[in-house]
Amino acid sequence: YNKCTMNKEVLKMISDAASESNISLNLSKVTGDETLAQLNLDSLNSIAIIVAIENKHGFHIADEDLTNIKTIGEFVKVIEHYLHK
Repeated sequence: YNKCTMNKEVLKMISDAASESNISLNLSKVTGDETLAQLNLDSLNSIAIIVAIENKHGFHIADEDLTNIKTIGEFVKVIEHYLHK
């Protein structure tokens, strides 16, 4: 995973959702390999971001698809999957 293959649209969705949820998150230099912990995203913040994205874009991400997310790249991949369903 490198940044040029990571969906910039989804990164912007995550970034916007973080802002709307008052979560400080800088994705400008991510490669995809960073863990959510390295980005200071705990599980509550991750859920807040997911809920904001779901509400704004009108889809629901199944809990089982969220349980194993460890990196920002995996986070992007899950959102992409639902965007294109």
